[in-house]
Amino acid sequence: LPITPDANPHNGRLNVCVFHKPGSRQLLRYWQDVRRTAHLDRDDVTVCDASRVQIESAEPVAVQMDGDPAGTTNCVFEVQPAAIEVFAP
Repeated sequence: LPITPDANPHNGRLNVCVFHKPGSRQLLRYWQDVRRTAHLDRDDVTVCDASRVQIESAEPVAVQMDGDPAGTTNCVFEVQPAAIEVFAP
């Protein structure tokens, strides 16, 4: 899915997409927009990049990375250049 279509795996930056409105009905609308990259034009979606991202909330909120559960807030994600080696055919 083109959630952050301008992501570059070689630039040392994290690409972040925040969907601001909660709820199942809203999730379906986001999903429909993501499929055609229309979410990038929505006022309730923020897309940015950074070398470090800190997420805080008053109450724990589930966090996902690449669609997989990654714990809850409060958390920090940081780029560590050359931390892993990837082999691809």
